[in-house]
Order: sequence, then C-alpha cells, then structure tokens
Amino acid sequence: MYTVKEAAQITGLTEHAVRFYTDKGLVPGLKRDGNHNRLFDDGTINWLHGVKCLKASGMPIKAIKEYRRPRVPSGGMRPFRSATH
Repeated sequence: MYTVKEAAQITGLTEHAVRFYTDKGLVPGLKRDGNHNRLFDDGTINWLHGVKCLKASGMPIKAIKEYRRPRVPSGGMRPFRSATH
C-alpha cells in the first residue's frame, strides 16, 4: 500500500492533484486506514496514471467520472489498460 506522497511520486502528480482526483471520485477501489488516510494499491495507482493521461488529453473531470463508472455486469472495477502492455 502507498501513501498520498508515494502515489504522487510514482505517478508524477502533485499530492494536491492525487487528493483532488480521489475527492472527486475518479479513483475506484481507494482504501483508507484507521485514521482515514488514503491508501493506494497497484490498481488505484494505475487509475491515477489513467486519470492523468485523460486530463492531459483535455478530458473534463465530469467525463472522466463517467468513464470510470463500472460497465461490467458484476459491478466490478474496469481496469485501465497499462501503457506497457
């Protein structure tokens, strides 16, 4: 699990941006610890990378939020495709 600071370092986002995107509900599957601090795993880090790319393409927050909604019948989390695959 990664902290906000570590997630920011891994993704190249600012800590403020990481918090902003999670507060806007753009990162599904986000966990919190006993003190309500955000905790990121590899899946949520991947979502942050995806959100960063979508924002860089000019996509507005509202459209990213719509994109992130699960569309699989089980209601599971739709993963971003890794740029390395």
